[in-house]
Amino acid sequence: MAGESRIMFTTRLMKTIIKYPVWLFLCLFLSGCEQLEQKADTVREFFRQPPVLPLLEVIQTSVPTGFCAAVAMADQLGHAIPGAEIGHYNGLSLIQIKNNHEYPLSLLAVPCEEIYILRLGMDEDMCIISSFFVSKDHLSGQGKIYHIGPVPVLLDDQHVRAIFARNHVSVEDELNLELNLSQGEIEMGIERLTAPKPDNVSVAVEQDAWIIEIQPEDTWTDFSDDKFMITGGEQNVSTLSDPEGNAASVLQMAMIGLMIDPACLKNPVSGFTVLREISVETGSDSRLDDLVLGTILYTFDLNCTGRIKVPVATGSFLLALGQEVEFNMMD
Repeated sequence: MAGESRIMFTTRLMKTIIKYPVWLFLCLFLSGCEQLEQKADTVREFFRQPPVLPLLEVIQTSVPTGFCAAVAMADQLGHAIPGAEIGHYNGLSLIQIKNNHEYPLSLLAVPCEEIYILRLGMDEDMCIISSFFVSKDHLSGQGKIYHIGPVPVLLDDQHVRAIFARNHVSVEDELNLELNLSQGEIEMGIERLTAPKPDNVSVAVEQDAWIIEIQPEDTWTDFSDDKFMITGGEQNVSTLSDPEGNAASVLQMAMIGLMIDPACLKNPVSGFTVLREISVETGSDSRLDDLVLGTILYTFDLNCTGRIKVPVATGSFLLALGQEVEFNMMD
């Protein structure tokens, strides 16, 4: 009996000895899984949805700017602009238009009731304009002025060509109808306007400006059928420093032959855009999700779905490769 008791005791002891490593393994495994899951969450946060707002902002600035360029050139050619009041101000032609919120002004993203266009004629085929988009608060009587200019404008084989840079766009509190330009600025604007359009991404980014080609479709007094082609690029660099950490970002974007057609107001119908983003935050609690690093290619076609294709995507945008993303110009 004593022998049997010893055997039973030994058996229970062996089960106990085995049980503790099993529980220890389970605890370590579960703890490891939790850490792995946390790391997986961080890695997942590194991947981002491809940004479309930078594209949208350029389109929603370029189309109204192109509209103003077409109006100014139509006026310079002697056409009567429907609904416009045209006068002279400080030696310049002044065109005043009510915003009808119809295409192409339907793509204007900022609130606006009136538009003022100052035109300085250079010769029969060229002028320089400044455009003012006026928003008013009827309760306070105050408002904002969205100013784009100076913008050189050229008539080229029945097309209108205009060019602007991001630093030519500003928000002001008062309507200041001035077009102050030095001879050097005029010559530089004309030189950039008459230069060949960039046909590759690197040249477009270095150009740091946007060229808009407007096709009036031989109807100089009807702007509802105009097509707009946008080509160009820019690079934005920003830095931020505070006691909790530093942040830096670089956004490069180029558009080649991006076409806006009145037949489709949801998305461009041709051309492509390349966007490259590098952004990093540093501090005591920096994580992988504080880093954005990637390049994305958007392409456009005649399918008016409000979606654009992503045939190339790297880095933070890799999961969007081969997908279509929402892009509605009217939102």
